[in-house]
Amino acid sequence: MIRKSKKNSRTDSEICPKPSFAERMGNVLDIPADLLRGGCYMEMRGQNELRLQGCRQILVYTAEEIVLRLRRGAVRVSGRRMICSSYHAGCAVIEGWIEGVFFVNTEERV
Repeated sequence: MIRKSKKNSRTDSEICPKPSFAERMGNVLDIPADLLRGGCYMEMRGQNELRLQGCRQILVYTAEEIVLRLRRGAVRVSGRRMICSSYHAGCAVIEGWIEGVFFVNTEERV
């Protein structure tokens, strides 16, 4: 008689965890789940335009550096001749020659 070990038997929910509410709503509404949880959504068009949703505040604004506060941490955009052409309802549009996008203090809530 062969006995099967119960140690190796797993249910489907242990192998594939159930998606969270934010993930399910994101799929239905075609919105990234991170954005529903208060994260940010970035869209970069070439090297001349960056759209960022989920901003809370502009912390630094110069032609070479723009720092935007997020729910958790901040995003630093570096480049040349940059301007924030639009900032409304948590959405910022940065135009200019973008050389880098960096996340700052992502572990702490700012």
